[in-house]
Amino acid sequence: MLKSWPVSLSFATVHGATVADPTAEERELAAAVFTLTCNERGELVEVFKPGGSPISHDVLKGCLAACAA
Repeated sequence: MLKSWPVSLSFATVHGATVADPTAEERELAAAVFTLTCNERGELVEVFKPGGSPISHDVLKGCLAACAA
Protein backbone atom coordinates (compact mmCIF):
# COMPACT_ATOMS: atom_id res chain seq x y z
CA MET A 1 0.00 0.00 0.00
CA LEU A 2 1.32 3.42 -0.95
CA LYS A 3 1.66 5.58 2.18
CA SER A 4 2.65 8.81 0.45
CA TRP A 5 2.67 10.28 -3.04
CA PRO A 6 6.18 10.66 -4.47
CA VAL A 7 6.90 13.74 -6.56
CA SER A 8 9.96 13.79 -8.84
CA LEU A 9 11.53 16.81 -10.49
CA SER A 10 14.60 16.88 -12.72
CA PHE A 11 17.23 19.62 -12.68
CA ALA A 12 20.33 20.57 -14.63
CA THR A 13 23.19 22.94 -13.92
CA VAL A 14 23.92 24.93 -17.07
CA HIS A 15 26.62 27.65 -17.06
CA GLY A 16 26.34 27.99 -13.27
CA ALA A 17 22.53 28.25 -13.20
CA THR A 18 20.19 25.53 -11.99
CA VAL A 19 17.28 24.80 -14.34
CA ALA A 20 14.16 22.83 -13.36
CA ASP A 21 12.64 20.44 -15.90
CA PRO A 22 15.51 20.89 -18.39
CA THR A 23 15.00 20.56 -22.14
CA ALA A 24 17.05 18.09 -24.19
CA GLU A 25 19.34 20.93 -25.26
CA GLU A 26 19.87 22.07 -21.65
CA ARG A 27 20.68 18.48 -20.67
CA GLU A 28 23.34 18.31 -23.38
CA LEU A 29 24.94 21.55 -22.14
CA ALA A 30 24.66 20.67 -18.45
CA ALA A 31 27.59 20.12 -16.13
CA ALA A 32 25.27 17.97 -13.99
CA VAL A 33 21.79 16.48 -14.34
CA PHE A 34 19.90 15.10 -11.36
CA THR A 35 16.41 14.15 -10.19
CA LEU A 36 14.99 14.65 -6.72
CA THR A 37 12.02 12.75 -5.36
CA CYS A 38 10.16 13.96 -2.30
CA ASN A 39 6.90 13.08 -0.62
CA GLU A 40 3.92 15.35 0.03
CA ARG A 41 5.44 16.36 3.38
CA GLY A 42 8.49 17.77 1.57
CA GLU A 43 10.79 15.02 2.82
CA LEU A 44 13.56 13.89 0.51
CA VAL A 45 12.96 10.32 -0.69
CA GLU A 46 15.64 9.88 -3.35
CA VAL A 47 18.40 11.64 -5.27
CA PHE A 48 19.39 10.26 -8.67
CA LYS A 49 22.56 11.83 -10.08
CA PRO A 50 24.40 9.78 -12.68
CA GLY A 51 27.81 11.48 -12.65
CA GLY A 52 28.66 15.03 -13.68
CA SER A 53 29.93 17.87 -11.52
CA PRO A 54 29.27 17.97 -7.78
CA ILE A 55 26.18 19.82 -6.51
CA SER A 56 26.46 22.14 -3.52
CA HIS A 57 24.33 21.68 -0.44
CA ASP A 58 22.69 25.07 -1.04
CA VAL A 59 21.68 24.13 -4.60
CA LEU A 60 20.31 20.81 -3.35
CA LYS A 61 18.26 22.60 -0.62
CA GLY A 62 16.84 25.05 -3.17
CA CYS A 63 15.89 22.26 -5.54
CA LEU A 64 14.28 20.28 -2.74
CA ALA A 65 12.15 23.33 -1.88
CA ALA A 66 11.02 23.49 -5.52
CA CYS A 67 10.25 19.76 -5.54
CA ALA A 68 8.20 20.07 -2.35
CA ALA A 69 6.21 23.12 -3.56
